[in-house]
Amino acid sequence: MKKQQKRSSAEATYSFGETELSYSFAYGASVHRTVADYFEITPARKFISRRDWSKFRIGALVSVLGLTALAAQTYLAGSPALAMLWLTPGFIFLALFAFRPDHFRIFQAAGDPVWILEDGKSQGIVAEIEVRRRNRLAEIYGPLNLCNEPRLEIAKIEWLVLESVITRDEADRQTAQVEASVAEKAARADMSANVTQIFAREALAI
Repeated sequence: MKKQQKRSSAEATYSFGETELSYSFAYGASVHRTVADYFEITPARKFISRRDWSKFRIGALVSVLGLTALAAQTYLAGSPALAMLWLTPGFIFLALFAFRPDHFRIFQAAGDPVWILEDGKSQGIVAEIEVRRRNRLAEIYGPLNLCNEPRLEIAKIEWLVLESVITRDEADRQTAQVEASVAEKAARADMSANVTQIFAREALAI
């Protein structure tokens, strides 16, 4: 599945693979590309605004041309009020540059930034990334590992709750399983120790 965002000189492309996101971001002449597994993506905690300098360059150029045309018209035909219209297009571009910056939400994907334009498509793109990230975390870290250190396994379970991968009820059930496994292993160890002591006493009696 592929999604795109475009605005003036900014263009972002998101290719959603089964386990990886392929991302391309073009802003003016610069192009940034990255590929990251969904579990490597950190959800956005940062928002930033960025001005489109192409608007400034166009506005400055058009303003200079407008001033030239205004000076020429004033020299040839006096200074009519309509002559000021030559400056309007340039002022419009400069106003867009000054008062309408592009707003972005920034994710981190394996250390590389993923710039998501704040527009009508952004919520859908963010939701798609977050769902695929949770599914990937569940696939990799979701299965209960009773062979793991109990303290570390319980910490992993709590982390999965914080990441909204599993619910609180699921976490409590998994924690109970870990604790039951620990108790069972302790009981087996005690039984083994008791059996060893019995055999030791019988050997001494012989």
